[in-house]
Amino acid sequence: MKVEIFILNYNGRELLSECLPSIRDASCRSKYKPRVIVVDNQSNDGSYEFVSDNFADIDFKKMKQNRVLCSFNDVLAESDADIAFLLNNDITVKQEFIDPIIDIFEKDPKTFMVAPKFYKRDEKELECIWFVPHFRAGVFNAFSAHKIGFSDDNNVCYTFQCGIAAFDRKKFLQLSGYDDIYLPGRLEDSDICFRAWKKGYKCYYQPKSIGFHKEMASFKKRFSMKEILTLSHRNTYIFMWKNITDPAILAKHFLLLIPRFGYALLTFKIEIIAGFFQALGKIRLILQKRKTARKNFLLKDREVFALFTGERKW
Repeated sequence: MKVEIFILNYNGRELLSECLPSIRDASCRSKYKPRVIVVDNQSNDGSYEFVSDNFADIDFKKMKQNRVLCSFNDVLAESDADIAFLLNNDITVKQEFIDPIIDIFEKDPKTFMVAPKFYKRDEKELECIWFVPHFRAGVFNAFSAHKIGFSDDNNVCYTFQCGIAAFDRKKFLQLSGYDDIYLPGRLEDSDICFRAWKKGYKCYYQPKSIGFHKEMASFKKRFSMKEILTLSHRNTYIFMWKNITDPAILAKHFLLLIPRFGYALLTFKIEIIAGFFQALGKIRLILQKRKTARKNFLLKDREVFALFTGERKW
């Protein structure tokens, strides 16, 4: 089993100084001895010099353009690894981070992705355990289980999605990787994991692998909170229109758009409406991708959601 660890970086020299030592230690501790590669999206802050001067055993790959998470698509196409850890530069990990995740891939050949347990960087507050799909007012989201009433389960279980995780490289490429329609980011992890579930693959949560996350540290350097919220709403609409094929779920989504916009106006949450019109500007591309998304799936929308929600009505 060949394993590689890819760390996405954009002007994150300061973050790399915190991130790389723990990941290098975890790599040395693992029986798989994975290679660690920094995937750099056109940084101009001296990230390359910092890594080459301080971490000679860590490779540095300069990308020709900044495609955010979609840079992983190009890197994995060139890799020959069986399992690829796709990480951000704003995390640190415990030494026993790697092998418990690989164990799941070895036990279940249908595994697409395995996600670890994450705490916030202060190591006191749980940031997320496994993720579950959730619909509110006809709109999709995926919430960390502890945020919607689940206790912290220390057992391996299914998860709907996670962006910071390990992936079966061949399955990842078979699904064409992260979809660039979501650029510059938000929900691309939900998208690829939902497509994986519909394909009949599985996504797992492994609580024995523990990391610490400086939440959205890189993203907040580039975008204001208003811009981040607008992107999140835009990509939520894109996800719905591209992926959801169940007529009842789609009908509820469209029927609730007008009251949703009314709520946005009353509460001054204009990002909800701005995101809608930004998504509408991509409708032709969304519909093209929707045709592709309907092909070669084994499970229907409700069958995927039922894995997490049982008899909940949609």
